Amino acid sequence: MVTKGDLLDQGRKLIKFVLERYFHHIEIMSDKQVKDYQKLIRHLEIQLSEFMMIGNSLKSGVLPVLEFGGMGVHVPYHITWAHEVVDVKIENPDFYQISRLGEILNYFGV
Repeated sequence: MVTKGDLLDQGRKLIKFVLERYFHHIEIMSDKQVKDYQKLIRHLEIQLSEFMMIGNSLKSGVLPVLEFGGMGVHVPYHITWAHEVVDVKIENPDFYQISRLGEILNYFGV
């Protein structure tokens, strides 16, 4: 799991919603750019094909991963921080947009 924000605030949310039990690795980043994701993939010693970004932010979540050849799934949320809003049409075979997280099963049967 990768999340962006203040370390203490994001850590508090992970504990509150009991999310840590679902992930073998949690990374809280102050920024999410191509270099940050590349560093994470090296650290985890995984192949790019084993990494999928699923998130509500195109700008800091999905687009950087698509830029270096990864797979990205956008789950829009009705409230988006103005800094994260982008107006771009994404034409990439590794890009998916779903309306709710459960739909991921329709694509990948996870």
